[in-house]
Amino acid sequence: MEKPPGGGPRLNGRTYTRRVNPNPPYLATIVIAVLLMVVGLSLEGSLFSIATLNQVLGDALAVVGDKATQELARILIIASPTLLIIGSLVRGI
Repeated sequence: MEKPPGGGPRLNGRTYTRRVNPNPPYLATIVIAVLLMVVGLSLEGSLFSIATLNQVLGDALAVVGDKATQELARILIIASPTLLIIGSLVRGI
């Protein structure tokens, strides 16, 4: 049985690799991902805007010395599906 470079074992001319079995993410992971998406979309303001949420987040970030920007909004929007993908591939998240 020969091994091809960068692949699994080779049998009968076919390369076999391990099968990925995604797990459903925990409910807490889903809730956090939805919250990240809502906050990101609210900060961006193109789809909808929740003024109270934006003000509270702006005040909280001002304490740290940062401000709510479009860049932060886009990072939160990208982090949401990324968290769900990682949560389905890694156990315990």
